[in-house]
Amino acid sequence: MVIFLCEQVGFEVMLMLTLTAVNVGANQNLPPVSYVKASDIWSFTCLFMVMAVMLESILESYSQSLLKANNSLRHKAGPFWQEKALMDKRTGKKYQIKAQ
Repeated sequence: MVIFLCEQVGFEVMLMLTLTAVNVGANQNLPPVSYVKASDIWSFTCLFMVMAVMLESILESYSQSLLKANNSLRHKAGPFWQEKALMDKRTGKKYQIKAQ
């Protein structure tokens, strides 16, 4: 999982650098203006999408590692994780709820 994440993030960083280079090259051939051009909007949208995919892959990898760690803890802990005890505050009775 970590190797896949490193390769994917590396590819996305390379893609962002390439998009930035394309945007800089396109802006060198255009006259300087004070307003936002369509090419600026296009390059911002492309960079935003690449950044969103990179963030999604990082968060997905992190959540998968948390799930894997949580599952390994559950198997090591045994029956403690299988049942939860709830106590009624008025009567003081305990109720057992089995996890499914």
